[in-house]
Amino acid sequence: MSNREASTLLYLSLGYSVNRMEETLRITVSTVAAHSRSIRKNMDLHNKQEGIDIADEIMASRTES
Repeated sequence: MSNREASTLLYLSLGYSVNRMEETLRITVSTVAAHSRSIRKNMDLHNKQEGIDIADEIMASRTES
């Protein structure tokens, strides 16, 4: 996963809208959508909640280290 995809996953898990991610990450809406598709494909996610759950697990493991 690229750094931009990881950032996209983080902001998705925080509930950011596509437009807010566009402004925050300074990328286009179509790039946000492309990152989202890539994340779902590479992580075999079937819905947004699965991505949120994985992002939460990643964040929890980083705070425990």
